[in-house]
Amino acid sequence: MNASIAAALQDRRAGALRWIEPHDALPDAYWSRGSHPDVVERLWDQLGKPLPVDCRAILLGSPALVEPVRGVAFALAYGTAYALRIPNDIIRTALSAGCKTTQTWAGGRTTDIEADFGPGWVFGGWVDRESDWVRTMYELIANTPPS
Repeated sequence: MNASIAAALQDRRAGALRWIEPHDALPDAYWSRGSHPDVVERLWDQLGKPLPVDCRAILLGSPALVEPVRGVAFALAYGTAYALRIPNDIIRTALSAGCKTTQTWAGGRTTDIEADFGPGWVFGGWVDRESDWVRTMYELIANTPPS
């Protein structure tokens, strides 16, 4: 489930040592991982804190939320934005609430997160309901029988 993420991030994080590292493996991850510290705080302290287990991780050098048993990513800091993997039946709700599938950066470049990461990914919109969507995605991943 992470193959498209790995391919998309390899160019951004060529210096990353490992695929997934513990959130505290690198010093000062809030400031030194290529994402705005407010974005890391949003992921780890707001969206990740209510989860039943600690899902904070460094994914190819970027702060992320990763289901710890299966290693499936479901949220990722992405510069000044963050990306969420959410259940397909919630996508329309997320988009109407302010999330989006594309991000245009200050330099004019546009990223299509669905094209890069696959279906079910959106850029977060600092929407209150995102914590519910993140928890639902975590539970779907955690409760899926191994293949």
